[in-house]
Order: sequence, then C-alpha cells, then structure tokens
Amino acid sequence: MLTNEAGEVTSHLQGMFNGTVRLLEAGIKPVYSKRADATADLTGAIEDVTTVTASETALKLIRQHGSIETILENINKERYQIPEEWPYNEARKLFKEPDVLTDEEQLDIKWTSPDEEGIVQFLVNENGFNIDRVTKAVEKIKSAKNKSSQGRFAPFKQMSVVVWKVTCIVVVWKARLATLWLLFWFGLWRFWWSNVDYYWILFDLPKLFCNADGIHCTHHSVKVNGYTCKDGTQVTPEDFYFQGLASPSAASNTSTGAIVTGATVEKLPGLNTLGLSMSRIDYAPNGLNPPHIHPRASEIIYVLEGQLYVGFVTTAGKLVAKHVNKGEVFVFPKGLLHFQKNIAKSAPASVIAAFDSQLPGTQSLVSSLFGALPEDILVKSFQFKPKQVKKIKSRYQPKK
Repeated sequence: MLTNEAGEVTSHLQGMFNGTVRLLEAGIKPVYSKRADATADLTGAIEDVTTVTASETALKLIRQHGSIETILENINKERYQIPEEWPYNEARKLFKEPDVLTDEEQLDIKWTSPDEEGIVQFLVNENGFNIDRVTKAVEKIKSAKNKSSQGRFAPFKQMSVVVWKVTCIVVVWKARLATLWLLFWFGLWRFWWSNVDYYWILFDLPKLFCNADGIHCTHHSVKVNGYTCKDGTQVTPEDFYFQGLASPSAASNTSTGAIVTGATVEKLPGLNTLGLSMSRIDYAPNGLNPPHIHPRASEIIYVLEGQLYVGFVTTAGKLVAKHVNKGEVFVFPKGLLHFQKNIAKSAPASVIAAFDSQLPGTQSLVSSLFGALPEDILVKSFQFKPKQVKKIKSRYQPKK
C-alpha cells in the first residue's frame, strides 16, 4: 500500500495516473468528471478498501465471495480493521449509475497540453511520487496528445487476428468432416443399391440372413463376415438344418477324453449374420475339455448326461468353479479361460453348448503355448528346464 509523508493513501492516484497514460498511448482520450458531492466519499471508500484488503487483491476476494457484503461477513476482522461507516455503496453507485449528459448538455471538450507544473506539484511535492517517473510519464502524454484517431489495444488486435484464424481453421475442418461423412453414407447407399437382392438387410431385419455358400453366387454377390452370400432365390431348408449334434461322438479316442462337435457357420450356412451357434461336447469317464478360450463369444452349457466339474478364471486370477449335474446350466464369460471335466470314473457325460457368435473360435491354452511359442520364451515364463520344455513341445506340432 502506497502512502505519502502524511500517511495518506496514494495507491489509487498512481493507478489512475498510469492507466491514463496507457489509454493515451493507445489513442484513447479518456474524459473524467468530478462530482463535488461524492468526491470525498469516493476517496474515503477507495482508501478504506485499500486498507482493509492490504495484502489481498480485491479481484481475488470478489471471485471467492461474490460481493463486498459477503467479503465483509467472512474477512478476518482481527487482522483487518473495517471502518464503522464505510461508504462503499456510494462508490459502487458512481460506477453503476454514472451521470450521463443529454444532447443539450454536451460539452465542448478541447485537448490542451498537460499542466506539467501542476502534475509535478501534486504528485511529486504533495504525494511523494518519483520525479523521474512522473517526468517520463508527462513526456508520454505529450507525444500521445496529437494522435488523431482512437485505436484498439495491440493485445486485443492481435487476439482478434488469432481468433479469426482459428475460426477459419475450425470451419474448414468441419466442412471437410461433413463432406467425408456424406461421402461415406452415399457410398454405402450406392453399394447396397447396386446389390438389389440384399439392400433390404438395412431396412427389413426379420429377413436378415446371408447364407454362407459360394456355389450359387451371381455376379453381384456380396460377402458378409468373410462369407460369400448365396442368392436369395437359391436358399433351401438344408441351409438352416444340421443333425450332427443328435448322437454322441467317441470321446475315448482322444488324448484328453473329450470331443467337441460344432454347429457353426462353417457347417450351418444359415447362421451367417445371425450371431449364434451351438456345439455338443462328449466326455469319456474322467475326460477333460482342457483349458481354452473363445475370443468372440460367451458360452452357456446344458448338461445332457453325467456330472461335471466346470469353471473359469477371471482377469483377477480368481477361479470360479462348480459341480453341475444333469439338467443344469453354467455360463462362461467371453474371452475367459475355462474348462470342463467329467468327474465320473466309469460313466460318460455330455453337454450342449450355445454361443452368441456364428463362429466363436477356440484357442487351447496348452497347445497354443507349447505349439507356437519359442523354447526360450517358455523356459523363462514357466521356469522349466530346456529339456522339459522340449519334451512337452514335441507333443504339439506348430501350425503353419
């Protein structure tokens, strides 16, 4: 807080003086009017608010509390002494309800040279301002006096240019994106319209099928999910029929004692685009469907015969497992490692499994690891000896 030798606050004088110089340098000629009945109150209010806020900035307090009244309610009164009759409302009124001249009362304002002696006398001699700074400021006022037009502040001018450039860039890119979006939908429409037999796939969902059979394809056939669609006029009941799950398969002939018979889009063409499939799993006594995952589907099994121990491993490494009996169901979430084991030592078992994919895919844990990965990776991962890894890998031939 700045004061003169008499202890009177001069911060507002310095702010007003420096602000006036900056306005004149920018080509703006400010006009100040003096209300005789309010000058003393305004000066007192400014001095008091400067005293009260001291090390705090008024802007920070207003942002924090929203109004002077709220500031007064929350300010530390032990640290800051608030005058009993603080005329801040009068000071506020000067800004909110300024005197405005009518057309008849317009003043004839003339710009004259600054009263250099008066400025020095008031600021330097009476209020203790630095003579060098005041003299330099007066020179700036003199040089700015003859500016004929009122211009913008340089920062605002630069900002307007930047805003204009950014706006242009945004508009251009929005136009480009809109054009690409329109071209995408136009191309999609052209594609389906050129394949007249299949355009209804977008609009008539009850008819949404695309049999995976390339034998009867015409010159305008399309592929969906990687399978060539059969012409709609060539669809037969056999495209939607499969009897491979009716009878059990010989699980005892397998190394793990379990065999899977799938009813996927590869064997049942009508499943293409329908997003579902089934399989039958038969287990020899003590047979195991080894740990595996289905990367594209969740699975639900229904126990036809026998009793199984089934489970899956969560991404947190927790085993979720249970014994299930004939007539019961169990669900394996999509992409999680799971298994099924026939716990009977003398009786076979079988289940029907359903998937929410026309081709769920199966990745066996053991055969994928030891059939595909290099020996050094396996040795490091499982902390096995190289001979042990080689022995296990010899049982699983890598796919080419």
